[in-house]
Amino acid sequence: MSPLQILRDLSITRKLSLSFLVLTLMVLLVGWVAVDRLAAINGSTVEMRNNWLIGIQKLGQADSLIADERRLATTHLLSENAMDKVQIDNQIKAGRMQFDATWGSYLSTVRSAEEKVLIADFRQKYELYLREIDAVMDHSRAYREVEARALLLSKAGPTQDTVRSAMHGLVAYNQRGAIHTVVKAAELFESGWKFIAILVLVFVLVSAALVWLMQQLLLQPILRLTRALEALAGGRSDVIIAERDRSDEIGRMAQGLLAFQSTVLAHEETAWVKNHATQIVTALQGLDNLTEFARQLMLELTPAVGAQVGAYYSYDKSTQRLTHLGSYGYKHRKGLVQHFAVGEGIVGQCALERSPITLSNVPQDYVLVASGLGATTPQFVLAVPVMASDRRILAVVELASLVKLNPKQQALIDEVLPLISLNIEILERNQHTRELLAQSLHPASADPTLAQPALRD
Repeated sequence: MSPLQILRDLSITRKLSLSFLVLTLMVLLVGWVAVDRLAAINGSTVEMRNNWLIGIQKLGQADSLIADERRLATTHLLSENAMDKVQIDNQIKAGRMQFDATWGSYLSTVRSAEEKVLIADFRQKYELYLREIDAVMDHSRAYREVEARALLLSKAGPTQDTVRSAMHGLVAYNQRGAIHTVVKAAELFESGWKFIAILVLVFVLVSAALVWLMQQLLLQPILRLTRALEALAGGRSDVIIAERDRSDEIGRMAQGLLAFQSTVLAHEETAWVKNHATQIVTALQGLDNLTEFARQLMLELTPAVGAQVGAYYSYDKSTQRLTHLGSYGYKHRKGLVQHFAVGEGIVGQCALERSPITLSNVPQDYVLVASGLGATTPQFVLAVPVMASDRRILAVVELASLVKLNPKQQALIDEVLPLISLNIEILERNQHTRELLAQSLHPASADPTLAQPALRD
């Protein structure tokens, strides 16, 4: 069984639940990817702020403190006032304490081994610088300006330049790290929105596919059933009821509609039979002899049941023979028998058995369906007895058709036969009454011959 067949047979509730589940999963997937990408971008932003930007800020502050210390050392060297020198010493001490705090804040941002190598190089040069600048300060406190100046220019100054160069290397490293983080965040953003865009596109396609599936599995079948119901309600009973093989609610709706169609067809068939039977009986009203009755009956009945040839054989109880009295589309041919004894031929056999006889393999010379363009042998022949209420044979009706009669046409024959027998009995009674009246008026010319007994079971 194909997946589409499995989906088709699911109940409507399960179809809708499955569609809702798929859409929910797609929404959750898009949301999860979006949150994940935003978290990655946020992580890069936090890394840039905590690791690189703060590091750059603290390194900049530390570099300024180192530059301020050299400026203070130079001022200390040039100052001749002891109080000023003490004040400058205190400023240098406070600056070093601030440097240590700033440096500690910077060290908390360090993560990579490469940066730790640069820090070790910086600390080595910075400690050498501190020893040399302290020596300069010792000479300055002792008012040995010449020695202090010479030491500042020859050692402490160049060492400070190397320290600041190492500091700038750290700053450059942190700047590169910040740039790398920005680039990484930009790449995450670009890849994130592209991936999310793809997921949104997939979501739209899946949604469209689900809409198409629901349209094919629910909407279109319901519309087809609705159109079929409207057609049935409008009097069209030949509509085709689709979706009958489904096992869901739509299949059950189709089965119910099929039952309704069967009811409509049965009602239409009953109405058709009743209407045609009424038309036939109405056409027979007012006829006062069997010959006219036979001709009118075949004129009405034969085309009504879709036959092309019809013949009426009246049973004469005096001769106990069936005589051809009326027909429709019947071509008289030389040598054809017009009278049948009971049990003779199909007509006589039908009278004898008092039951219908059908022929499907009709002989070529049995009867012809003729027109102005030619003639052909019918494919179906039906002989039916017309019996009174006491099962006396009244007549035999024979019909020939190019195709077998359908159940509706057969039902019309079954409906008409009792009405025909009733009309025949009325005609016979009327005729018998007329004969008695004629005998009473002309007794000398009355026929003294008694009628022979009627055919009994």
